[in-house]
Amino acid sequence: MRIILPIFLFLSISLTGCTGWSTPVPAKLSSQQMAELMKAPEVQQALIQILSTPEMREQMVQVLSSPEMQQVMIDLMKTQEMQQSMVQIMKSTEMKQVVIEAIRSIGIREIIRDLRG
Repeated sequence: MRIILPIFLFLSISLTGCTGWSTPVPAKLSSQQMAELMKAPEVQQALIQILSTPEMREQMVQVLSSPEMQQVMIDLMKTQEMQQSMVQIMKSTEMKQVVIEAIRSIGIREIIRDLRG
């Protein structure tokens, strides 16, 4: 995650012409600096634009399929802030449809079998 986000930020700033900062963004950011930077509406919008492209979606699938990234995401999902964000996302109509499609592709019987152990 620490590698991916700076890349996204660099691309988002480069591709969208975001010039909202009065000082240059350092090449290496601490996790606190990254958290602060991610709060900026310009950065959030740029990330949305970048992640909306088919190429970046494909890259994200590849990155998220690695065991290391999956563990990072699991750890991230354990934080209260991320859980609150995920609740908002999961309540959206669009996300509900995505979940329904995922369940259909896996098969409800297989999901129930996994849940039962």
